[in-house]
Amino acid sequence: DEPVIKTDAQLSDKELEKLLLKELIPSGMINGTDDMYLALDNTLDVETNPESDVIKVKLKKDGTPAATSQISSEEEFEIVREFANTKIKEIGRRIYDGEIRVSPVEQGQRTSCSYCPYEAVCKINSKIPGLNIQKEESINKKEILEIMEKDIALEKSKGR
Repeated sequence: DEPVIKTDAQLSDKELEKLLLKELIPSGMINGTDDMYLALDNTLDVETNPESDVIKVKLKKDGTPAATSQISSEEEFEIVREFANTKIKEIGRRIYDGEIRVSPVEQGQRTSCSYCPYEAVCKINSKIPGLNIQKEESINKKEILEIMEKDIALEKSKGR
């Protein structure tokens, strides 16, 4: 989707560009190892530009990323990588065993169906009352990493 900037104010081209860049900032994890985030936005500077226009990083006065930044450690990336591999194997086993049930997830106003290209195959209609949609609470990064680590440990204990 193209970003739309709604304002009554008269904006300069520079101001408009800055607002558009803010709208286009991707979400997700940013590698904090060896200050990789600085390579993603070489305009970041404590003095002149402490908040990035292109990634979710804001620098504190000491030059380190603020808590609101989406910086992740090498260990956190490893947890996500291992969790993804575990889930790929688990889902592959379930499909091979013939389990192909539709199990959409809802978080806030969005459902997993919003991103799924297989609507024509599963024939699910999220507007049908009583549809079994799993409600998910919004959780923070620390909590999700803990859940991932527990799931990885469980799969390892099963020898998978």
